[in-house]
Amino acid sequence: METVCAIELRNITKRFGSVVANDGINLALNRGEILSLLGENGSGKTTLMNMLAGIYFPDEGEILVEGEARIHPLPQGFLPVRHRHDPSAL
Repeated sequence: METVCAIELRNITKRFGSVVANDGINLALNRGEILSLLGENGSGKTTLMNMLAGIYFPDEGEILVEGEARIHPLPQGFLPVRHRHDPSAL
C-alpha cells in the first residue's frame, strides 16, 4: 500500500521580478508531523508558507494535498483581503 503525504511540495519556485524567493523546494509531510522552518531574514520562509496557504502561487512546481494537485489562482482583478493586527483581540 502506497502512503500518500498529507502535504507535498514538488520543485516549488517563486520569483518576484529578478529576485528568486524559493528555488526548487521539495517537502513532504505526513499526517501528524510538525514542521519548523528556520532561516535568515529574507530566506523565503514566509513566501513558502504563503504559497501553501494559497496567498501566492508558485511560478514552477506543484503543491499536493492528500495526493491531489491544488492550484487555485485568484480570479482576474481579485485582490485578497489583507489582515491587520487588532490589539483589542489580545
